[in-house]
Amino acid sequence: MINKIKANGHVVLMVMAPVALLGFLFAQNGESQKSPPPNTASVVVSDIITQPRLGWAVIYWTTNVVATARVDYGATESYGLVSGESWGSVKHRAYLTGIGEGTYHFRITATDPKTGKSTVSPDQTVTVYPIVGVGYPVLTGCRNNLRVPEDYQHIQAALDASCHGSTVYVGPGEYREEISTGGGVSLIGAGTSKTTIRGPGVGLDGWGSVIELSSLVVDSDRDGKYEHHIPTLSGFTITSDYVQKTGIIDNAYSASGSTGVMVNSTPWYQLSTIKNNVFKNLDMGVMLVQYNQPAAIVNNTFIGGKDQDFGILINPGGGTPYYDYPSTLVENNAFVEYEKAGVWVICPGVCDLLQPTDFTIQYNNTWRNTRDYLFTESTTAYRPWQTLYAPVFWQNYFGTKLPTGKTQYDPTGKNGNISADPLFVNSRAGDYHERTGSPHVDAGNPKSNFSLEPQPNGGRVNMGVYGNTSEATLSR
Repeated sequence: MINKIKANGHVVLMVMAPVALLGFLFAQNGESQKSPPPNTASVVVSDIITQPRLGWAVIYWTTNVVATARVDYGATESYGLVSGESWGSVKHRAYLTGIGEGTYHFRITATDPKTGKSTVSPDQTVTVYPIVGVGYPVLTGCRNNLRVPEDYQHIQAALDASCHGSTVYVGPGEYREEISTGGGVSLIGAGTSKTTIRGPGVGLDGWGSVIELSSLVVDSDRDGKYEHHIPTLSGFTITSDYVQKTGIIDNAYSASGSTGVMVNSTPWYQLSTIKNNVFKNLDMGVMLVQYNQPAAIVNNTFIGGKDQDFGILINPGGGTPYYDYPSTLVENNAFVEYEKAGVWVICPGVCDLLQPTDFTIQYNNTWRNTRDYLFTESTTAYRPWQTLYAPVFWQNYFGTKLPTGKTQYDPTGKNGNISADPLFVNSRAGDYHERTGSPHVDAGNPKSNFSLEPQPNGGRVNMGVYGNTSEATLSR
């Protein structure tokens, strides 16, 4: 190899053999003998999703590494408004507020806190829906029985524009949104094989819920008479973009995992209804956080898999010793292949106060969940006061007393609960219809309505998502 160097004003040609050159370089730079620096490539921003609402919007995106972020937005590419995010994640969300109807520009800046390197996305736009005026004592501008996509392209926008207690009907398609029903509005899909809600990120309530199902009691015209608006959620496949091993914090709430539905039922004495839905690719299918947030969860199919913890998590709080709360109903469902339990009942307060009337769980199929358990009880070492008398509760409910400290119980064979292969037509392809001879056929609660099942229906409702629907498997 020939190099030119300058000495005393003269150019000198210097010939160096490759080996000699290598030794020369090592001698000049001691750092050369160390491993090369780690990859410090910039953050990659991808999967940008816009969710327009009435007078504001939500933006979701993904980064390839844990990053912090900010969103600049405004009416032009000059922006002027900022939505910041101080925590690090790979799933991100930002709220564009202080705007109104129209098209707005935004760009995302994502920063890797380890390297300090940032990536700025190209300019993006989102078109925000007109604001519906809300006045008191009555709602103004709201509408009943809105349809998606005919009236609004986005489910949440239709919910925002709906009157209290109304219904939003959602047509076929996949909707990548986080949903809050608010105002007791019901949400009805075109069927699990046609309508999917896919949560794009970490969820609006901190637990990663795709849907927050909320009831409402309100005296809207101030006449002293309260209206009770209790929602129904039916006809959807509910899923998420991700599942992760979350670990468990506090009362077993996932730290950052995905939850299909979180029930937020304000009138504790009436049950929100969740029926005829499929839940899959979720850390938890449904979460009932307190005893005063009950629900009727009927004829759904919950599909678990790797890192997916529970079909349903029920947290009755400290029990209901003073009030006649309604019983949460879990009936005619199928729970398949969850890593921890099909249904987990926990009590972060004092389990001794639980009563058999706090929930009714019957006529369900649990198949290939961890040890096929339908329930586990939270009587862990760091809450030793729960283990003293809590097993008596299970004796009251199932007629069998658990030894002190035992934390799991399999109730199959009791209260109509079974554990058997559901014989789905093609679960890998997402077809959860049952084949002829499935144990779901005519195995639901004998008192449940079966009038929508085609003949021959055996005079009894099927278990699973298609029970009491026109798609139910026929009796033999």
